[in-house]
Amino acid sequence: MLFMQNPKLRIIVLASTVLIQALLSFVLIKFVFTVPSTDDQPGQVEQTEESDKKESENKAEFAIGEIYPLEDIVINPAGTRGRRFISLSLGLELNPGQSADEVKRREPKLVDSILTLLSEKGLSEYIDTTNREIIREQILETIQQTIPAGIVKQVYITRFIIQ
Repeated sequence: MLFMQNPKLRIIVLASTVLIQALLSFVLIKFVFTVPSTDDQPGQVEQTEESDKKESENKAEFAIGEIYPLEDIVINPAGTRGRRFISLSLGLELNPGQSADEVKRREPKLVDSILTLLSEKGLSEYIDTTNREIIREQILETIQQTIPAGIVKQVYITRFIIQ
């Protein structure tokens, strides 16, 4: 154990050991524990572009558009002889980038179409809460037949009162 007796030799051995460990750590971290980037693999670039396109489509699907309110719609359900009424308000979600101008311009026609659709239904259809989704879809279909397609994305029932 010659290097234990000579202090200079001990420092050289200790420094070289630390240097070798640092070099090994660098090599392990750089080449073993890292995931190769897509820039190094040309086949992966196409997959990345496709996944980016799908991600942007998903974002567009979940993007929230402007909400246009249709408030205080009053309906006499079929078969009630005017003794019962339903008061409801709707929120029309427009597709992102669509302006409410077209909806506002055609609001009287929209309300008339919605009134016609909803007044044909009996009171029992409104009382059963499981029908709400069906009614919402029917309102959306009626709206899409009344104004140009692609403007309204979704219909929300914001108030629903049965008297």
